[in-house]
Amino acid sequence: MEKYIISLDLGTTNVKVALYNSKLEEINVTSLKVTYSNKGDFVEFDPENYWDLCKESIKKSIKNSAIDPKTIASISITGQAESLILLDTNYRPLRMAISWLDERSKEECEILSSRFQREDGYKITGLPEMITTVPITKILWIKRNEPEIFDRAHKFLLIKDFIIFKLTHSFISEYSTYSFSYYFDIVKKKYWEEILDFVNVKKEQLPELLEPGETAARVSTEIADEFNFARNTEVNTGALDHFAGMIGVGNIKEGILSETTGTVLALAMLTKVPYINEYSQPCHCSALKNRYVLLPVCESGGIS
Repeated sequence: MEKYIISLDLGTTNVKVALYNSKLEEINVTSLKVTYSNKGDFVEFDPENYWDLCKESIKKSIKNSAIDPKTIASISITGQAESLILLDTNYRPLRMAISWLDERSKEECEILSSRFQREDGYKITGLPEMITTVPITKILWIKRNEPEIFDRAHKFLLIKDFIIFKLTHSFISEYSTYSFSYYFDIVKKKYWEEILDFVNVKKEQLPELLEPGETAARVSTEIADEFNFARNTEVNTGALDHFAGMIGVGNIKEGILSETTGTVLALAMLTKVPYINEYSQPCHCSALKNRYVLLPVCESGGIS
């Protein structure tokens, strides 16, 4: 029996689902637009509505392809990195998700920059600047401006972690996404505890991190029943969208440069070691094991 793979792209502008057969031939693509609340520097979206878009996209793709849902072998997750979601002890969102586009945390950038030297942060995280994009600044903003919500937070998740949880009931993510967080050590492949201590977040409030492309878990019984999936359908951690795209265009060894334009325009080049350099280029864990990516970006590239 033919088996199929779902690629779920957690986009900024759209949620996209691509369905492939076992030969990696594209069978169907479905895309649904994400809506935002924009007020000045604040850019937010409803995490439950985002999850509904994911579910609707998957169901439409399966229906349009006229395949048996039980032939879906795996769901692989890709997409954006930094959008932040807080869950309570019942695993419900405590507030709207804060998009990576949100710029409210300028003051928090200054506070963190005064506490952690730029050079140290760059060597540890691969990120040369403390900017509003990174989730650590949004976490500190919530701590300072919404203390009652911060105190009730049981989990601090990025959008990929939230969707993996919805599919599996497990809190799992991967290195390439977390190398955009500013609280992940890209060399030691673990959380940067010193900066987490500063914002009063415990490791237990964060997901377990795996290599990109590893199996996170199987779908939950609830999801298997809702979608009529087989009980052993796997959910794969995937990788950041730009890094998954590198593999797709053959950028899998040093000396190749590829460009992708989504909401963000990015140039990507693979390296064997973390390349912390005088040009202050962002360096991240790649989709490939023990490889890194230099990734200069233009954040207004595709969205402008």
